[in-house]
Amino acid sequence: MSDKKEQTKLTMFMWILFRFACIYIVLIIALVIFENKLIFIPAKYPDGDWTTEVIKQSASSTVTVSDVFIQTADDVKIHAFYFEPAVSEYVILYCHGNAGNIADRKSISAALTEIPASVLSFDYRGYGRSEGSPNEQGVYLDAEAAWDYLTQTKKIKAENIIIFGVSLGAAVAIELAKRHPDARLLVTESAFTSLADMATRQFPFLPKFVVRANFNNLEKIKSNKIPYLQFHGIEDTLVPISMARQLHRASTSKYHWYHEIKEAGHNEVMLYTKNYISIWKNALEASDYLKKEIP
Repeated sequence: MSDKKEQTKLTMFMWILFRFACIYIVLIIALVIFENKLIFIPAKYPDGDWTTEVIKQSASSTVTVSDVFIQTADDVKIHAFYFEPAVSEYVILYCHGNAGNIADRKSISAALTEIPASVLSFDYRGYGRSEGSPNEQGVYLDAEAAWDYLTQTKKIKAENIIIFGVSLGAAVAIELAKRHPDARLLVTESAFTSLADMATRQFPFLPKFVVRANFNNLEKIKSNKIPYLQFHGIEDTLVPISMARQLHRASTSKYHWYHEIKEAGHNEVMLYTKNYISIWKNALEASDYLKKEIP
């Protein structure tokens, strides 16, 4: 009788284990299938402020905002805003984060023109007024098309282009910098080490090998040679400061300026950074001299 009870308990345990295994497998499959939807959270047109206008920087200075449509190498049309102040020595190629669209970030782009610099703020495929659906290789193509627009259509020299990315956009910026080491400066905010690290942070039960998207900043930053300005909020609860420190340690750029911002959360770096624009200016002035020394 005792053996029968033990057998029943074992059978029940195996059945429970089997059910948990099935649920786990279903969850893994669901995460794999819907991976891009979890990574990319676009806001489509007409959500946001899509007006193009002249923005007053001061009583004597204005910024012109215009629509730009760019064709990618795989024939997807993406949309961008081009912010152009009256005086501009550099152009910032702005890669935004994974949510929203460029219409949500017009005030950021306008603020960056005070450097002074023009700003090309583009939407990834599937965002805003851009066609298509986003994926890792697709957003790299979008950034490459934005680069080509600046260098080929606008005839901007690579040495006058600043590659800037925030959060997921930092991964796009780091990839673009890898492809174009002749750019003037790489700037990132709230960059993570890799998407696999982020995924296992959010879903501890998830094995890294099932994460198909790469976005491996930690590996790529090891080969970066561009002068690098890095910001990260100490109070960032989405991408922990430990990831920023890993990137800082791994960077092989001969010139790397690293700023940990007190009180700043994930999307608050500009808000809490004292002399934010001045830090950019100082890095640019230094890179003007330093780029000549880099072999």
